[in-house]
Amino acid sequence: MFDLDQLLDDAKKSAEIPSDYALAKALDVTKQTVSAYRKGTAFPNDDHLADLATLAQRDPILTIAEARLSRSRKDSGRKAWKRIIAAVAATGANSSAFSSGLDNPLIEKGTGVLRNVVCILCKMAEPANLM
Repeated sequence: MFDLDQLLDDAKKSAEIPSDYALAKALDVTKQTVSAYRKGTAFPNDDHLADLATLAQRDPILTIAEARLSRSRKDSGRKAWKRIIAAVAATGANSSAFSSGLDNPLIEKGTGVLRNVVCILCKMAEPANLM
């Protein structure tokens, strides 16, 4: 299950960020926004989830999908997010590189540019895969 507090703590620890105030600066949000994340009165958008995942050395795609799954209110949404998570996990382009602290395999080293990759979400949306 997705735990936002744990993600915030992991991001701070992995990136050696000493406080929620410093984390807010790293995310380019206010301290009040991070406080609202912790209180559960606000939730990070996908950009901030991706940034937090990167700071925490987690797979951003899986992090966003797990966050969306945890917030889905209908069975249809939960089922869709579970399929997305399974598809991402099946690609092998997930957690091992992030959790071990290795470079992101989807980013060209030293450039910050996304490699040419096939979007598994796009592939899942093809008519043959929607059955």
